[in-house]
Amino acid sequence: MIFVDTTALLALGQRVQQRRIALHLTQLDFARQSGVSLATLQRFEAGHGIQLSGFLRIFSALQLGDFGVTLNRLLPETPVSPMALLKLGRAQRQRVRAKP
Repeated sequence: MIFVDTTALLALGQRVQQRRIALHLTQLDFARQSGVSLATLQRFEAGHGIQLSGFLRIFSALQLGDFGVTLNRLLPETPVSPMALLKLGRAQRQRVRAKP
């Protein structure tokens, strides 16, 4: 099980709440606009975890610009070196095997 820092969840929820208020939207209006339930939005703003699909809907509705650009800043693609491509026969790795 992966430990999720409750401080990080609380900070994310507070930032979403601040952005929603800056957009002059009630929780109900923002929940409808983002496609999540009011209860989901309330839980998230209170610092509780929600499903990834709900997070992505909320994040997209925050009107922060191009979602793809923001995602690339958050988690950039890992480049493959030219030598690695030669070793792999131009095929990128698709999985990692467990060590024996």
